[in-house]
Amino acid sequence: MDELKNKIIKLLYKKKENVVLDLYLRDYDCSNYYFAIVYNSKIEKFKVLMVPLDAIHDSKYLEEYFCYQFIFVKTVEHIMKVIHDNEELIENCTHNQSTLDSYYIEINTHIASKDYCFKFTQYIPTTFPFFFDIIVLLFEHLPNIVSELCNKVLYSFQNPNDAITYNGSYRFDLYKDSFLDLFSEDIVNSCKYSLNDVSFLERVGNRYYAVINNEWVCIHYTDSLNKMNIYSGQYSVLGEEIFIVLKAIIEEKFHSFYHLSILDEDEVYLCYGFSNGNFLVVSSLKSTISILDYSYSNISISDYDEVLINHLEEYLSEKYEDFKVKEILQSILDE
Repeated sequence: MDELKNKIIKLLYKKKENVVLDLYLRDYDCSNYYFAIVYNSKIEKFKVLMVPLDAIHDSKYLEEYFCYQFIFVKTVEHIMKVIHDNEELIENCTHNQSTLDSYYIEINTHIASKDYCFKFTQYIPTTFPFFFDIIVLLFEHLPNIVSELCNKVLYSFQNPNDAITYNGSYRFDLYKDSFLDLFSEDIVNSCKYSLNDVSFLERVGNRYYAVINNEWVCIHYTDSLNKMNIYSGQYSVLGEEIFIVLKAIIEEKFHSFYHLSILDEDEVYLCYGFSNGNFLVVSSLKSTISILDYSYSNISISDYDEVLINHLEEYLSEKYEDFKVKEILQSILDE
């Protein structure tokens, strides 16, 4: 796909279309696209280009796959100004943040004789806030068929708690392929863990969340594509912990998380424990939520068990009399 992208850029140069900004998505949800804002010097107009790279079967007819939409000069000027106004941030930040070959995002800007290249994995990070408006403006001039891509690329801005960046991405049929295609023979045949070591396992959409050794991991699996993305946290992406979680998924050894709701923030977290006044939660932003940061009336917990109740009761008993502990528990435990 990289070679195809380079051919497009060369063809644009021959057509006297200067690239102002481009966005290249490679193996992004199993799709590949090239988007660009270009200036056509022949007609002195700005256009937005979309090239669906997966549709190209013969690069001899590359131009036939180009899809254009005109864009107002003022819109392009605004984008240029946003880049110019953020030059100090751009020059002081690390651009090449890509750590995974899949879900590859590349953005190149060519403005006022200055070229910048940004490489990201999965999401555009919130450390580059100016990109939010730019990407939205770009996709406003693209066909609706790719609008969902815009949401995915900007997901960390809109859903920061759920914006999990994967450590590995693999083509794998979870229910037909052999684990030996991914894992070493030692791990498959002599794993030190049993299924009982997976203390929580729950499916939310296409994602499986699990906890092992009090650390959470995430497996994003798309059945129709046989594509598996793994967030392994502190563990090796193809280590014993991930192996036993996948085995638990296949054997459907599910154990629901506690569901912690922060009412004022309209947030619901998967929770897997309580220790020293902190709820242990699944989130890309935080690992714990302190009970002291909220009034008890703003916290609600469902799908709890005796283990969680005992930990809460033990903590609250150190601070309050028995009647108050009972009152607080009644308030936060969703009956």
